[in-house]
Amino acid sequence: PPAKHLAPPSMPLPSRAAAPPSASDATARRDWLSVATLVLANLLAYSNTFFVPFLFDDIAAVTQNPSIENFSTAFSPPPALSVTGRPLANLSFALNHAISGKAPWSYHALNLALHLACALTFFALLRRTLSGLKHQHSNAVALAVSALWSLHQLHTSAVTYVMQRTELLASLCYLLTLYGFARAYDARALGPQRRWAALAVVVCALGMAAKEIMVTAPLAVLLYDRTFVATSFGAALRARARFYL
Repeated sequence: PPAKHLAPPSMPLPSRAAAPPSASDATARRDWLSVATLVLANLLAYSNTFFVPFLFDDIAAVTQNPSIENFSTAFSPPPALSVTGRPLANLSFALNHAISGKAPWSYHALNLALHLACALTFFALLRRTLSGLKHQHSNAVALAVSALWSLHQLHTSAVTYVMQRTELLASLCYLLTLYGFARAYDARALGPQRRWAALAVVVCALGMAAKEIMVTAPLAVLLYDRTFVATSFGAALRARARFYL
């Protein structure tokens, strides 16, 4: 009989080694870890503030302010209150009133959310600025500084005192104005440059409706421009005259 031809035994395919993580993956993990660290630290620090009662100016601005009971009247706060001339803050109180009425927990929750947004924006601004200066440990330094800043006891009243909503809103708009300028300068294409510059202008205008300290924001942007970007004030104004005007 003819000899049977036996098929050769199948050879196992060599296992493919896992690809090493790319630099972008490592950066993304580092960024998420930094964000989680900041958020968790601040939540732990301020977790006992949600049921602090209304105090001092809170009483008139929240419990005795009929304009926050309807969004249509929130843009016109009554005279002689801490929210008078600050419609963005009054509108935020109207949002809280729609959520929890005159129960303080949602007012404190939004204060803490705004404080967290300030901390994260400050971290992003610091890291981008230090990276532009070729600092070797820009992420670690930015995280340490923003954590120290956001957890400092000087911020206790800004987070726990509801009426300091004006300070939180203005601070967030202030930081976003600076961050928008920094991103606009770093952008290589014209489209992103215009979008980030527009963001800086819009949030600066919004901040004016939160607290009067926002009037100094354009000057702060010019100082940032002169310190980290331009060689002189004149060079900054010539290069970005339309932005500053």
